[in-house]
Amino acid sequence: LENITATPSVTIRNCQFGNGRARGILMTTPKPVLIENCHITSPGAAIYIEGDANFWFESGACSDVTICKNVFENNLMFHIGDIRGVITIAPPVPQGVAGRGMHRNIRIQENEFRVFDRPLLYAQFVENLSLTDNRFVHSEMFRPWNPTKSAITLRHCVNVDIHGNKAEGVLLDDSILLDDTPATEVHLS
Repeated sequence: LENITATPSVTIRNCQFGNGRARGILMTTPKPVLIENCHITSPGAAIYIEGDANFWFESGACSDVTICKNVFENNLMFHIGDIRGVITIAPPVPQGVAGRGMHRNIRIQENEFRVFDRPLLYAQFVENLSLTDNRFVHSEMFRPWNPTKSAITLRHCVNVDIHGNKAEGVLLDDSILLDDTPATEVHLS
């Protein structure tokens, strides 16, 4: 069980993650998190933020996460673990509260995503999410196989900012799927 009186701040910097069967990094803490200058080639999701308080009962919400200047290379190679996005934010919340997220203040900025398939980001029950100034590079390392049809899926999200991102090569998809996320909550430029 998470002990809310003794939770850590986390800095992961200049690390390599690979061959971690289900994911690269599984992260959940309410204190500040910085994941910076890492190279992640995990077969599953590169970064997975869950927050399970109804099955494993192991963690609560994140409130300050910065993911910056990392390289995510050919993640989601095959069907193992959660396959919804290179970065997946998916607390198993059975029913959310309208206009409120479980996780908040998650910034994904200045990263390089080397991708061969569609799903880049899956986020649910997130408040104040930004995907800014990232570079998406098409890779032909593997054949696309993932059943996800959108590059970005936003489910029950509030105040999402997506801007300054660039694609190199032709990505398989650049669409955003909104599932119980009002279009007025997504700011694009």
